[in-house]
Amino acid sequence: MKAIESIKQFSSVEINKKRLYRRVMQSKSSPPDWLVSEIESCMGSSSLELKGIYSFFNFYISKNNDGLLIQNEKFESRFLAIKFTFAKEVGLFIITIGDDITNKAREATKHNDGLQSLIYDSIGSEYAESTADAMQKVIEKEKGYCMSRYSPGYNDWPITDQEKLFRLIDGSKIEVNLTKSSFMQPEKSISAVIGFSDTKMYGCKNCNQVDCVYR
Repeated sequence: MKAIESIKQFSSVEINKKRLYRRVMQSKSSPPDWLVSEIESCMGSSSLELKGIYSFFNFYISKNNDGLLIQNEKFESRFLAIKFTFAKEVGLFIITIGDDITNKAREATKHNDGLQSLIYDSIGSEYAESTADAMQKVIEKEKGYCMSRYSPGYNDWPITDQEKLFRLIDGSKIEVNLTKSSFMQPEKSISAVIGFSDTKMYGCKNCNQVDCVYR
């Protein structure tokens, strides 16, 4: 049965300025005033299309504990199987901020302005992360406590499983599509699986699972 998909548009999201500065500086050093002004100027000239799509699914952990089974798809990841041991249900979501910031970064590169390209790229990454955070809050309002989100390409979950995720939830409805290499376009997009649990987990001391990858 096809899952019911919900689309969410965000008028704005707050980004973490300290984290943005660290991306640009590539260190924890405070940026000089002239650089802060440049960052603010780039932010002000950026056009954002903040939107996402999400849906909820029942799931099973594979018999060999090497992945998650959702409908007719198997996400190949032992890490995922362990991570979602305590989940009652999972959600899939895709978010994007649109193409504008990436296009501006590329344009700056063409003009040999490496600093401006880095600034735009960093701004785009922060807006994407903040939009994913905002989407997670939307989901939490519907489902309650959410476990950490997890995206294809991280740990042992192959990026090629992105295709399976997109078969379960239609990214094209928010104008996000996959390349032949399983990367998303627009580039500043995030896809993820997130679990829902009745029990809040606050670190290893509250968990009896001895074979957890976090230990």
